[in-house]
Amino acid sequence: MVTFPISVKLSVPLHWYLRYCDVPVLIDMDMALMVRTFRAGLRRSTLVLIVFVAGVFLALHAIRTGDDTVPQTIFASFIPVHSSTKTTAIMKSLNYSSTTALTKAQSAENRFRTRLQRIQHTCEKKTNLRGIVLKPDCEEPRKNFLNVENKHVVFCAIEKTGSTFWRRIFQMAANGADGHPSLIKTADAYNQIGYRSMENMNWKEITSVFQTSNSIMFVRNPYWRLFSGWLDKLYSPNWIYWMIHADEVARKKGQLYMGECANDVSFVDFVDHLTDSILDGQCVNGHFSPSHEHCFPCALNVTYVGKYETLKEDTISLTQNLGIQLNLKDFERDAAKDAIVDAVDWVFAEKDKIVGCKVTFHCALFRVWSRLQSRGIISRDIMFPYKSRGEAADVTYDEFYQSLTLAHLNSEASALKLGRKKSFAQAIRSLPDRVISKIKHAFIDDFEMFDYSLNPLEQDLETLKTIPGEYLQTCPLV
Repeated sequence: MVTFPISVKLSVPLHWYLRYCDVPVLIDMDMALMVRTFRAGLRRSTLVLIVFVAGVFLALHAIRTGDDTVPQTIFASFIPVHSSTKTTAIMKSLNYSSTTALTKAQSAENRFRTRLQRIQHTCEKKTNLRGIVLKPDCEEPRKNFLNVENKHVVFCAIEKTGSTFWRRIFQMAANGADGHPSLIKTADAYNQIGYRSMENMNWKEITSVFQTSNSIMFVRNPYWRLFSGWLDKLYSPNWIYWMIHADEVARKKGQLYMGECANDVSFVDFVDHLTDSILDGQCVNGHFSPSHEHCFPCALNVTYVGKYETLKEDTISLTQNLGIQLNLKDFERDAAKDAIVDAVDWVFAEKDKIVGCKVTFHCALFRVWSRLQSRGIISRDIMFPYKSRGEAADVTYDEFYQSLTLAHLNSEASALKLGRKKSFAQAIRSLPDRVISKIKHAFIDDFEMFDYSLNPLEQDLETLKTIPGEYLQTCPLV
């Protein structure tokens, strides 16, 4: 069915309407053009037939080649150069949605196929990766194998790659819901509704399940994953990681906190210590350990490998293949809201423990704000609103949530993207060459197996100008 878009007058700015309303507004062609097109229907009937045939031809071309671009020369051979602008408007409004859907699906399948071929090539080259090697006294990898029996799916959950998001998807699917995964809170996503951990199964049983199921894993660029892990667990006011993992780093550097928390471990010290631990064969927390050590893709039958960098596209394709109804229309907005809710929930629920680590609540709120700036949730141009410790001490949950939400809504998308890149680039540039070299060695199998560049600052990041200290300050000066 062809839909003729019409122009409408809005009482609110168009960008606001498009961002917050669910009803689509089509503005490609106005009503007058539609009327004139109908009046000229008889004269244009032949042209419409030609356009229809061309559309069919394009669909067949896309199916055969997997190319989702429109070959302009095809239209040049059918439509004269002097064709009217009306014709162009009609063709644009048709949009060839069916062809686009087909080619998007094919693009996803091509991505998955290419990734599996890359893994297979790496596994053939590196025989040491073909078995399941478990380090004594380290975290049990089986606890992150999630069995979704009613869908015949096994999901290998790797921290910092979108695994919590997928737990929500499985939970939502189990309840028969067709909605937004972000409506399920982070803590509730781990209730094992819709899936079961395989930690109590032996490896023979696990191997059998992998062979008879569709298995999924998601991976992420090692540099970005390390930065995200440090940002969320050590820079953020997370007293648990301060007392355990950060304290371990601090002791190595000769810094003793006398029973307090190591609340100011830098990205440099964190990465330096972590890579030493990995290269020495020591146990490493799952948020920071190499991805291939979670899922053993050379030993277990992995069907799909998604990437955090294409999380939305891969998720849409996979859920369609698995028959899971999912609403990702507002993916970016939902992700931002979820990040804000999760951060505010934590800092207020753990306020006493955080303050017990000799960090003022003013500083804790600042780190939440700064972390969300570095994640691309709020713009760097919007300043932290609380000027003093006394002002921050009186802030309520609702007030802080509203401040963050308003800051996000007032942030330009381009500024958010730039802030995320600049924060990452600043962190990477703080690392000495010797530490960069250790990352490459510690995560070499991930780089090769999942096709990530050894260069941490590629393309536009390499020339992006950053100012030391622009992001990720320890605490505001008051």
